[in-house]
Amino acid sequence: MTKVLRLTITTIGLLALLLLTTGGTDVQSLTRRGAWSFTGSLHVAGNHTATRLKNGKVLVAGGMGTSAELYNPTTGTWSLTGSLNIARFDFPMVLLPNGQALIAGGDDGGGYCCSVSTLHKTGLASTIPFSPCFCPHSIGAVERYDPTTGVWSFTGRMNNARVFHTLTPLPNNKVLAAGGERCLNIYVGNCKTLSSAEVYDLSTGTWTRTADLHSTRLGHTATRLTSTVLVAGGGLVSSELYNATTGTWSLTGSMNEARDGNTATRLANGQVLVAGPDASAELYTP
Repeated sequence: MTKVLRLTITTIGLLALLLLTTGGTDVQSLTRRGAWSFTGSLHVAGNHTATRLKNGKVLVAGGMGTSAELYNPTTGTWSLTGSLNIARFDFPMVLLPNGQALIAGGDDGGGYCCSVSTLHKTGLASTIPFSPCFCPHSIGAVERYDPTTGVWSFTGRMNNARVFHTLTPLPNNKVLAAGGERCLNIYVGNCKTLSSAEVYDLSTGTWTRTADLHSTRLGHTATRLTSTVLVAGGGLVSSELYNATTGTWSLTGSMNEARDGNTATRLANGQVLVAGPDASAELYTP
């Protein structure tokens, strides 16, 4: 056996061993780490909301319509599932302890736009939904998705219609809705930023008002800590903590700069990383 042949066989063997130990199935899989690749396309485009279910699939819902889809990470494909009862976008969605998904509020597209000389109603198919005169139309409707049946069903309605609010699971089998904006009429500027908050009880399917935030907020973040919820941003430097046991808010340390549309992520050490919308970032230590 020539040296070249022995070297070739050895190389092939080492490559096969490397593929087995790294979980790869082809040579290309070795070069894709740290890179992005396309996967299956959604059936319907839109400004949707997504969450990962307990079965590993990803549920995508709403976004200028009522459609909902499931992404299977094993096959890389999307499949349609039951449709929402109400079209909506700009709404939050959370996973409940029982494996169902909860959505609350949002914008149903029933706001109005103004052109140069007229004010006219626009629906979800409006040709100018992002006009400078666009006014959101918030709703209070709440729905739950059951992954075992693929069906959405109405549950208790929020006390305040909201859009651009947050939805956060609490440690006591409840969900906190906080802040946002209430826009219910046709005229631009006829919107109210909210300081109100309310709690959804999974066992009864009802919403109960809780203490108000110290400041009105929309576009803020809400991060679940061990036993409290940290709310930050919304165009402000201040941040607040919600105590689920007492149902009260308390002010905590302020951020170094006002933020709106930022992200907030709880780290493994318990700190919260806040980033954006500019290039800066900061850490909150509970």
